Amino acid sequence: MVKHDLPEIIEVDSSHLPRYGISSCNGLVLMAKSQEENRYVANLVTKEVVTLPPPLAAAKANPSFSGIGYTCSKKYKLVEFYFNHQGPLEGGILTLGIDREWRCLCRRNETREIDKFSFIDLLFKKPIASAEGILHWTHYKLPLVLNLDLETEILYTRATPKCSEMNRRTYMGTGRSLCFMDYLGKFSWELWLLKDAETGEWDKLAIIDLGPQEKMLRRTLCPTGFQIVPVGFLKDGEIAVLYVAHEDGIPQERYCRHKTHPTRNCITYNVKTRVINSFHLDKGSTFEMNESWRYTPHVKSLVSLKFSAN
Repeated sequence: MVKHDLPEIIEVDSSHLPRYGISSCNGLVLMAKSQEENRYVANLVTKEVVTLPPPLAAAKANPSFSGIGYTCSKKYKLVEFYFNHQGPLEGGILTLGIDREWRCLCRRNETREIDKFSFIDLLFKKPIASAEGILHWTHYKLPLVLNLDLETEILYTRATPKCSEMNRRTYMGTGRSLCFMDYLGKFSWELWLLKDAETGEWDKLAIIDLGPQEKMLRRTLCPTGFQIVPVGFLKDGEIAVLYVAHEDGIPQERYCRHKTHPTRNCITYNVKTRVINSFHLDKGSTFEMNESWRYTPHVKSLVSLKFSAN
């Protein structure tokens, strides 16, 4: 939640919930106790929890982290990719409240767009959901995005702008669409927004340049050498959230070569007004802040899971 460009931190009692939050959409969170066990869908506000059927090939495959999305016809669909050692990467899809078992996703995608992506891209990355009813997976090395239209259940790929090296690029969701932050320098990024997933049209959204504020940030947040790492967006992409990390003093600008140690200090940057604010996380492990994939954008809602028992 955001108030005056700052997040309002709310703690949720999760003792009754599975351990891992994997994906979130319109107030519903896809969760798991471990990568191998069953998946659950929960509403953190109403505290309802529903157990999902096991994946298609649970006995002979390695299931991945899944994704949940919301279709244009107001249905929640879940996706699970799994790697069968005896065959190619496959996927299953399930409509919450309708399907009692997973359906094979790849039977509707004979063009095998999925083959352009390795199991690393799909098994170990969280998909990014957009308001248009599309789930996005980004390629590990190539400027390529795999899109799944949840309404039609069709997979297709689209290219991303070739800006900088791929290992400097950070993909995130704005809440409405897919965005990537292209690394320009130690404290600057160029923001690109996927305007139309079907045509693959991208728009240059803004440039974040915190270089002029380095002395202020050093004085208030981290007196020693530090890096700023993108985490995600709030308010449909209006506010970028970043955390501050100590660095080991290696002089190269490429932060991917640094050994960074996260602090509890974070900042928000308003893309429109360019106003910077700082805040501090009081609880939780700093280790969990070390990778942006550990964060899942989430909104509160009163969506009921009772329909899923039908």
